[in-house]
Amino acid sequence: MIEHGLSELELPSLTAQRRVLKDGTVRCVVLTCTTAWSEAKQRSVVTKTQAVGVVEKDREFGRVLFKADFVRRFPQLLKVTVIRKADHRYVYIRKPMPSSDQRQMYHQPGRKNHPQLEQALALRSPKSQATPSLVSTQVLAPRRRAAPKRA
Repeated sequence: MIEHGLSELELPSLTAQRRVLKDGTVRCVVLTCTTAWSEAKQRSVVTKTQAVGVVEKDREFGRVLFKADFVRRFPQLLKVTVIRKADHRYVYIRKPMPSSDQRQMYHQPGRKNHPQLEQALALRSPKSQATPSLVSTQVLAPRRRAAPKRA
């Protein structure tokens, strides 16, 4: 497949923020940066960053999955696949992502699917007083302090 530079797509410049988690996995968030010239430092400085995507499958290099609002601003991304290369360059190939990948494009922030968290949130919400049958009414006994150990 022939790789092309991103300049043809007329996208803002992309950069990556690399994070290594405790378990050793690497996550790369793809950002756009706005810069301005600083007279005091005599160089350009970053004034604003915006996360627009991630490298898929918790890898440092590979296919970039963009957020839905960024794809709406730049619909040409629907016709190509953007890749972050090992030399930190971004290129694209003229092959659209499979439709199954486009649907999941990017992790959407929000509540996770944890039953205990959902129960706790249901207890706090004002709707929970109106519908007590949705939340279990299990009463927890207070914890007892352990007696101090004697030597």
